[in-house]
Amino acid sequence: FRLYHAGVQPLLVKSFYYARLKDDGCNGCEACVSYCPVNAIQAADEAVVIRKESCIGCGQCEYQCPEEAIELVFEERDVYLPLQKKSDCRF
Repeated sequence: FRLYHAGVQPLLVKSFYYARLKDDGCNGCEACVSYCPVNAIQAADEAVVIRKESCIGCGQCEYQCPEEAIELVFEERDVYLPLQKKSDCRF
């Protein structure tokens, strides 16, 4: 993760889960957004949006959600996140 966040190398992860919102429960508090290590969660109007193609299935969003509105779903897949722009990097 360190090299990915520094913008040095892309990330390729074998993932067995992805996060998804439950049908109800998300109040849009955005508590989960800052905990996602790969920025797969974005704020929307009344709830958050989880991009499945970017989610590595780490479970931090599910753990941190005060409303328990996020669940992990089993699906074996490869997740490829391309090299970040320098402006998007975290040091």
